[in-house]
Amino acid sequence: MRVFEVFRNDERLCTAGIQGDCVLTAIVDSVRGEGRDECTLTVGGLVDATEEHLVWTKFDLKVGDEIHVRVLESDAADEPKTRKRHDPDKDLEAKKNYVREMAKFLGWTVTEQSDSN
Repeated sequence: MRVFEVFRNDERLCTAGIQGDCVLTAIVDSVRGEGRDECTLTVGGLVDATEEHLVWTKFDLKVGDEIHVRVLESDAADEPKTRKRHDPDKDLEAKKNYVREMAKFLGWTVTEQSDSN
């Protein structure tokens, strides 16, 4: 499997990898504005078959930090720190709430059907 061996300032943080069809990510993001000044490293992924989200590491970076990602092929990877399965019922409710909020923002009226239809 393809793995990411991730280092911060020459310290090994993790070796992330997922067997089979997947998405594997190592993301550095910076957000500034409206009282926010954040810089974060997240190493994670998505198992395609189960839509399970995995995270190996996530933490704040500071100015001067060096991140190194080595892409390798390996039979082994570290266990992720967190696993979160896709929940279709929660996703549907979140989408409904979003539509309600946007309708209210736009001054629209939403007419909902009962679940029995």
